[in-house]
Amino acid sequence: MWPRFGDIIVIYALLTPLCVLYWHATFDVIDYYTDGNRVTSLIIGYAIVVLSLLLHETVRLVEDIFEYKCIYHFVYDYTVLTACLAYVHGLDVFYEIMKENGVPPIAIAGLMTTFLILLQSFRNVLALPVVVNNDHIVDRYRPHNTLNFFNTETGMGLS
Repeated sequence: MWPRFGDIIVIYALLTPLCVLYWHATFDVIDYYTDGNRVTSLIIGYAIVVLSLLLHETVRLVEDIFEYKCIYHFVYDYTVLTACLAYVHGLDVFYEIMKENGVPPIAIAGLMTTFLILLQSFRNVLALPVVVNNDHIVDRYRPHNTLNFFNTETGMGLS
């Protein structure tokens, strides 16, 4: 099956550059508010993402209070996306530590690529974090997990 070239053009000529510009602008804002401290960025981003996952039912109930749900969805999506970007930006700490210990960047890339392939998650990590949704989201406050490390529904057994 041949790809739809209109979609490819829009994705690579418009959405990807806009996404990258958005990430870099967000990284600058995060650096401004955390005084460039990547560890603080890592902790704050991780904490917000974990809290949003733990409090998904509360967040869903709060949505019912709002008359204009689109505004609530925008604020929620922006907050979670910014927290994810703060976490990603904070992860530069680990890269810098490896680089300072004499590991060349090509070796870091090779090690991480091998690790991601072994976990069968390479494609998920390389996907754009901003997904253009053109269908109805079943549950925006508890997204479907695409990374499956365990063979059971409860996540108690190693595969």
